[in-house]
Amino acid sequence: GLNSWASVCATPERFLFRVNTGVRINFDDVHAAARFTALKLQEQWSDRPLYLAFSGGSDSEFVANALTQAQVPFTPLLLQIKGINDLEYWYADYWCQQHKVEPVILQAEPWDFEKLMPEFARTVKNTNQIVAIVNFYINKKVVELDGYCVYGTGDINFDSDGSITFGNLQGSGSII
Repeated sequence: GLNSWASVCATPERFLFRVNTGVRINFDDVHAAARFTALKLQEQWSDRPLYLAFSGGSDSEFVANALTQAQVPFTPLLLQIKGINDLEYWYADYWCQQHKVEPVILQAEPWDFEKLMPEFARTVKNTNQIVAIVNFYINKKVVELDGYCVYGTGDINFDSDGSITFGNLQGSGSII
């Protein structure tokens, strides 16, 4: 993370996320924080293209809008899982059409992720982050495209009962 505020360790055996520092900059307006972050992404990751994992949900749409408003070049990466995320995929594709942005589209069948389980399951064992397998799949594709992957996500949950989240570990404010 920026200024080493967070670390991620992903090995075949484990996926760890650690917060290293507290809030450095407080923003009163979430849009100002998003613009600041978008511009930092552009500044620090300008050597390769940015790909936004765009699900069609409100989190990734927020990031897409922030990147667009800050005029940071990016390519939406849409994952269509047949019969699973049709509505979300439709909206992500609609957003791209409305903003005249050409996405990269990955298509998968639900059983494709069963095949991925052996590759990624050990990484997320002992966490409640099984959904991260989709993120690993998307990131693997972005690495193949020689780019950087950007995600928009809700509050990251660190335990199985949902009581330890990124937000309540850090308190209020944006972490940059």
